Amino acid sequence: MNFICAEGSKGGSIAIYVVLIVVMLALLIMPYFTQKKKSQEFAKMLEQMKVGDLVKTAGGIIGRITKITDKGDIKTVILETGSKTEKSYMEFDMAMIYCVLKSTKVEETVEEKAETVEVQEAQVEEKAEEPKTEEKPAKKTAAKKTTKKAAK
Repeated sequence: MNFICAEGSKGGSIAIYVVLIVVMLALLIMPYFTQKKKSQEFAKMLEQMKVGDLVKTAGGIIGRITKITDKGDIKTVILETGSKTEKSYMEFDMAMIYCVLKSTKVEETVEEKAETVEVQEAQVEEKAEEPKTEEKPAKKTAAKKTTKKAAK
């Protein structure tokens, strides 16, 4: 009887080791994929930055991008910070940009939407001013003639 229990416990202990190994491999591999996704999103953010964007650096400095330069293999941005009367300019490595707080793309899309609404309103006004043609009664009379012919 002890012999059967000993074999059962060895089979169970092997299964536990296999499960532990699988879990440890998953814990080692999963961060690789999440980090890869974050780095792709960061690279996309850096590519989409434009002059005029409001950004925050890794050090916590908030400023507006005034110039983007490429010095060999290092891309840098010049940020404008401070109040309206006391402005200062600082140069940062582009990799030190933490996030974009306000993009100029958002402002452009709002302006584009306003323009499209104005164009649509103008089109509606033009359609309202045009005289309406009465094509529907002509179609009805043609339909009546065909029904009379079918009745005869």
